[in-house]
Amino acid sequence: MGPTMRAVPTLLLCSWFVAGADAVGEAIDDRFKAEYQEIAEAIVDAIQQDPPLRLPLVVRQTWHTAAHFNAAEDRPGGTDGACQRFETEASHASNNDLGPVRDRLQLVKDQFSQVSWADLYVLSGNTALELMGAPAISFCPGRVDFTTSEAVAQCPVDLDERMPKTEEPVDDPFPHNGSRDYLIRKFGELGIDTVREIVALMAGGHGMGRMHRETSGHSGAWGDTTDTFDLAFCQSLNDFHWQASTFVEENLEGDDFNTLVHDKGQYVWTRPGSGLATLAMLKVDVVMKHQPEFSAVCAGFLANEQDFRDAFASAWGKLMTNGVTTLCDETPAPAPTTPTPTDVPSTLAPPTDAPATPAPATIAPPTAAPPTDAPATPAPPTDAPAT
Repeated sequence: MGPTMRAVPTLLLCSWFVAGADAVGEAIDDRFKAEYQEIAEAIVDAIQQDPPLRLPLVVRQTWHTAAHFNAAEDRPGGTDGACQRFETEASHASNNDLGPVRDRLQLVKDQFSQVSWADLYVLSGNTALELMGAPAISFCPGRVDFTTSEAVAQCPVDLDERMPKTEEPVDDPFPHNGSRDYLIRKFGELGIDTVREIVALMAGGHGMGRMHRETSGHSGAWGDTTDTFDLAFCQSLNDFHWQASTFVEENLEGDDFNTLVHDKGQYVWTRPGSGLATLAMLKVDVVMKHQPEFSAVCAGFLANEQDFRDAFASAWGKLMTNGVTTLCDETPAPAPTTPTPTDVPSTLAPPTDAPATPAPATIAPPTAAPPTDAPATPAPPTDAPAT
């Protein structure tokens, strides 16, 4: 038996209805709990305003404030500074759907001006995770907001290189040893240096929501549940035979579209009898099945859900605190004035002495032979619906 899950929201007609709001903020540091639990509850209220925000989108916004961290760089990035308030980061292609989340959080900032944007971005993601049934995520305030001049000097500008990619390296045939090495290196830059925590973050993150073509070039869901923190990702990956695909398939049903774009190494599973590729995986996902050290962790999580939850909470907590030195300061300095849109620089100056890329984490290469179900490129289904 897995742990008892707190109430989770229900997806109905593409709208999120949040339940269990009284349970958010359980792991906020006791010294700040009264104040920041009230802020967490205000975040829930803001999420629920019409039209309700999709909870996985809120989590994605928080993930993207943290995912460009690299301690070896002159501009390390991470959650400190709230760099996503500035045009260079806000307008990046990977963030082009996150404006509604930032706009909704403005309602909370208006109500609680003392909270920094950087803390608000982190607390909103933690809150959305908890509403979907994730373990309570530890939180302590103290992140600061960069002023405009500080952002010009300190926010990352090489986001194309910093943000994790789903199809790296492009020329990497099955079983994707290159993607395996890329995952180890990229997550190592984020301070996630064990396969257990890499798999926990991938399984937790890709078990929520779905891919969106306008931001990633892919579309489709990883599992049958998209609004719950669970092991749907590992279950789908483990149970189904995934095939590399090169065709485009559309199944348009009102707002619940399922358009699969496979020109960047996507994999699909066709539900028996449906003729439709109803679930999808990315190349970096398939690594979790066919690279032994990753697949063993996924199997272990399926056998012990609490271990998955513990690993995710630990890894997410690292992402949210990378590079922050002012957490839990009981007398924090006032946050600087938040720049207005007219103050936001359109371009940040590039670093002058960027260091070399750090070496990847040392993990022995896999020795297992390629699986017998190595994917073949399937022919397009003959009963695909017309566009």
